[in-house]
Amino acid sequence: MDFRELVETLWRRKLTVAAILVLSLVVAFASLQLVTPEYESRSTVVLQPRNEVDFSFFYALNSIVPIYANAAQTSTSYVMAQEKLGGRAPAAISVETFRDTPIIRVKARDPDKALARDSAQAFTDALLEQVRAGRIGVPSLRLSQIDRPQLARAAVYPRTRLTIAVAALLGLAFGIGLALLREALTTRVATPESLAHLVGAPSFAEIPSEVAVGRLRAPGDLAKDPRLRAVSEGLRDLRTNLLFANDDLRTVVVTSPEGSHGKTTISVGLATTFARAGTRTVIVDGETLVDNGKYLRLNEDELLDKVQAKGEQIWDSVPKWHWTGKVIDEVVPPSFRMK
Repeated sequence: MDFRELVETLWRRKLTVAAILVLSLVVAFASLQLVTPEYESRSTVVLQPRNEVDFSFFYALNSIVPIYANAAQTSTSYVMAQEKLGGRAPAAISVETFRDTPIIRVKARDPDKALARDSAQAFTDALLEQVRAGRIGVPSLRLSQIDRPQLARAAVYPRTRLTIAVAALLGLAFGIGLALLREALTTRVATPESLAHLVGAPSFAEIPSEVAVGRLRAPGDLAKDPRLRAVSEGLRDLRTNLLFANDDLRTVVVTSPEGSHGKTTISVGLATTFARAGTRTVIVDGETLVDNGKYLRLNEDELLDKVQAKGEQIWDSVPKWHWTGKVIDEVVPPSFRMK
């Protein structure tokens, strides 16, 4: 399948793609409404040598900084932070470090904005107290706070825009996949090109399915009824393309493997279109189930008597049976068995 065929397939299956995309977005929106938002506050501390001209500790930063980071998350720090919060359970805490830098960031996340801010500060204070008391850390280094936690302005979870974007991409991907799968599994001929490819013959025109065709009472209705305009245009395209394909065209056979496929509609409509263009037209109806007479206003019994009287010489002496309006020149009715 090349790019053009892919685009045509997706256009035919656009409703499938759109339905899956909309479903994905609806699920995403519903999920966002059900998820409890969480807020995050951050506190930043930095390690510095007590002797401002001593820079040797920078060579061991990646070994020293994790000691302080781990200490901020111990059970001792948790108990101290809970005491500072007045006995309230602290928010969820995480500690972030940065390679080759002496910076440590304490982050607290909770649905309660105030609790997230207070928890970040409480764990920072607990860490600072333990360092000052000499229970953790390197004596030649001091730890100081350079950024106090602030009350969060927006939730960090869920990430609404990212969730919607991912849902849209997933919905589009699944929609395209389902559309291609349906296209691969379908046995329906969807385009004139597909029909021509399957039968190995050119497709000259496409006659749209129109409910008003079932109420057709005379060939003239094709030109008068505005609801049949598309059908009439399709029949004219068929006539023109047939003549272009074979300028010596004498016979057109309209057939199908079973009934109710529109053979009568096409045969009467095409004959009318040829006749209105000035071509002498004869309809020979070999269908024993549906009668063209209802469209052409013919008396079948009278015609049958005339045809049977001619016997096996029918082809040499077909009489002129005229429809009222003289559009169709001749009709051989369906009840006559051709030999």
